[in-house]
Amino acid sequence: MVTALHLLPRGLLLLGFVLLAFVVAFVVVTYAHLFLVTRDRAVFRAVPRELAAATWLALTWPLFPLLGARYHGRAHGVRPIVLLHGYGMNRMCLFWLGRALAKKGMGPLVGMSYNWLQPVARSAEKLAAFVEEACARYGASEVNIVCHSLGGLVSMAYVRELGGASRVKNVVTIATPHQGTRMGLVGIGKSAADLRPQSKVVQDLWGPPPKGVRLTTIYSPSDNLVVPPESARGGEWSCVVRVDDHGHGALLVSSRVVDAIVARLMAQEGQEGGDDLRPAAGRSPMAA
Repeated sequence: MVTALHLLPRGLLLLGFVLLAFVVAFVVVTYAHLFLVTRDRAVFRAVPRELAAATWLALTWPLFPLLGARYHGRAHGVRPIVLLHGYGMNRMCLFWLGRALAKKGMGPLVGMSYNWLQPVARSAEKLAAFVEEACARYGASEVNIVCHSLGGLVSMAYVRELGGASRVKNVVTIATPHQGTRMGLVGIGKSAADLRPQSKVVQDLWGPPPKGVRLTTIYSPSDNLVVPPESARGGEWSCVVRVDDHGHGALLVSSRVVDAIVARLMAQEGQEGGDDLRPAAGRSPMAA
């Protein structure tokens, strides 16, 4: 027993080194692939920020049973905000973003986790049930959805194919491959097939959202997992926000992204501005 306790710190240290090595290798390989596709050396400016974000996401991933279900702020919004993660993640990947939005007075905010290996259609069914529970809990008739990566396709499947348009006012997608990503070719699970360019899911969901639903697409030309990055822009029917020098994970810990979400949702609530959110490139720190 004493020997086991003595070896525990070494084991944790070794695990930490293995995790860090994996993160570094993952970021290096994905950015090398992105450069080969885009031939744009500017994408490498996002590497340090993406390394920090990917390390944070990997370290906090196991905490989802304990954290990320609800966020408490001033909560002056009239609609609950549902936070939805992407491929390979759980609700903890939106933990920083959820807390930052709560500090800005947004909310109430609730995070959902789902099996990202299953088809998009099945995840959309779970989202539909989750939205009904959120509406019942807060006495609301509508919600806003803020989603990352695969979560954006799940949200669009919900509003377009499962009647979610009657429950959703805004969908804000962050790094969602609306036109697919080449990374889906090397992913596992049925959802990876749904993420591929020209997949039936991508083709069926591409197009204007149902009437009454506003779509905002936040993307970065340095996104290492949405390849090509322009796939995350959405079409002319969406409000497009560009954030330079951010990778796929770094967009989730960006104050620029937080400000864009707040501006869009506050405009909808009639508390600030109109529909003239003007996207601009920006850099942001890891912490609020």
